Amino acid sequence: MFKKTLACMLAVCLSVIALLTLLQPSKQSVAEESEEHLYLLEGFVISTEEDAFLLQTTDGQQYLVHWSNDPFDPVMPGDAVRLTYDGMLSRSIPPQVTASEFLSRKETGTVEEVSEDGQQIRLLTQDDTLLTVSMDDLLQGETGSLTEGEEVTVYLDLREEEKGLTALHVRPASTLQGTILGVEDGMLELETENGLVLVRISESTLQLVSPEVGRNVCVVPSGTMMLSEPAVYTALEVYSAD
Repeated sequence: MFKKTLACMLAVCLSVIALLTLLQPSKQSVAEESEEHLYLLEGFVISTEEDAFLLQTTDGQQYLVHWSNDPFDPVMPGDAVRLTYDGMLSRSIPPQVTASEFLSRKETGTVEEVSEDGQQIRLLTQDDTLLTVSMDDLLQGETGSLTEGEEVTVYLDLREEEKGLTALHVRPASTLQGTILGVEDGMLELETENGLVLVRISESTLQLVSPEVGRNVCVVPSGTMMLSEPAVYTALEVYSAD
């Protein structure tokens, strides 16, 4: 009787072990799934750390992005970035992700030609490569009226590079850099190396930094300046200079 009971118990235990083994997914299948299901994240760099940067998406969400491999270019405040990650988010504020791959790079050069509709440019890069770049899918912000001979930085989308280059963002090279002395009614008092200027912040201005007194910022002007003393500019973008 005892042997029969023991045999039954042993059979039950073996059945349970076999069932648990069948229900547990293999490590290989989990790895394949994580590689196939990558998520896209895109936006502008707010600030940088030694091995991470704070990214703000076009809808205002912020993420702290770490990476296991070096990005194509050094990441700096104001940069437009597109990347993939595995979907894992920390519960911290802001959420933290680890980039799997960077799908963007920046090129600085001279505008050689602008299409009639303004949606395409030909860019001569610093290494004398001529690129044709579409600008019909920009992330956010205005580029102003680009002109031939103008120096710009173009942030390129690399997802379908073989089909043609598309810009995530285009930034004129001519910027104002200085320290904020005052903030009042949408106007910044900015102390630059050439003296005091006023910068108007409009609803269309791409603000990548909070305008606070004492903060060092870069301002991309619209190209038009009000002839006054001090000079008054309208900002296309404002981002950190630190």
